[in-house]
Amino acid sequence: MTFAALSPAALFGAALAATLAVVALYLLRHDVDTGSHRLECAIIGDFNAGKSSFINSLLGKPVCPVDACPTTSSITRFRYGHLPVIRRSDGEVITNEQYMAAVQHTSHATDDATPVYQFEYSYPFEILRDLVIIDTPGFANPQNPRDTELTIENAAHVDAVFYLMDVDRGGIGADTLARLSDL
Repeated sequence: MTFAALSPAALFGAALAATLAVVALYLLRHDVDTGSHRLECAIIGDFNAGKSSFINSLLGKPVCPVDACPTTSSITRFRYGHLPVIRRSDGEVITNEQYMAAVQHTSHATDDATPVYQFEYSYPFEILRDLVIIDTPGFANPQNPRDTELTIENAAHVDAVFYLMDVDRGGIGADTLARLSDL
């Protein structure tokens, strides 16, 4: 396959994968804990900026649900595993169908009683041998302010953050710049 045969999203995904691999190698060589450290990279941005679509493109498999409305309600860590396994934060192993239902907002209204799980999605994705990619709900979902809290909480503890934005929405606002500088 030549680069000319790849879609723009696939080209971007390949370029990002190469960049992440170089960053991962650099950090691993310079990390004092050279044990089993994998670079953790959170994908963040406003709701509906294409974070889940980007991860699907990067991994080459529809692992994240996508929709025109705010979709992702949870944090998912995608990591390399020899066998496909999806585990909820309470330790329960679930099916892909259960994951796709559980990771999405069930309504467009805030419901503080709804349990929020984190997920670990292991799969033999070669790009994830030395890298963990974290899907986040994102910022500024007017129907669910917990999305911003979850995103900030989890992005604060990673090695790298990739901020995605929808170019049709314009530039980065002052509130977003403030959030990013706090990380």
